[in-house]
Amino acid sequence: MEAISEAMVEETWVEVGQLPPEEAQNQVQGVWKRQPELMHFLMELTEDLSQGASELAFYLFFVVVRMFEKAYGSGLQEVMVEQIVESFEANQDFLERLARV
Repeated sequence: MEAISEAMVEETWVEVGQLPPEEAQNQVQGVWKRQPELMHFLMELTEDLSQGASELAFYLFFVVVRMFEKAYGSGLQEVMVEQIVESFEANQDFLERLARV
């Protein structure tokens, strides 16, 4: 998988920021359908955050998903819960090791 270009990142966040509210809501619903496990994970991960922090996390998540969808199109597969948990645990382990340095 190739890296997403800086131009694609910028183009996507600008595009998302300019979406009319109704279109943004429709696109978020589409992400729910295409990546339900990621959405559930994010909901659990942010449940103890303030409303503002939670909204920011969901916004950033949506922008990143759109970047991947634009860059990889139909090649982007649904992420399954096992993959999410495995990656999360690996990242947690990495951060713990990093904190000891």
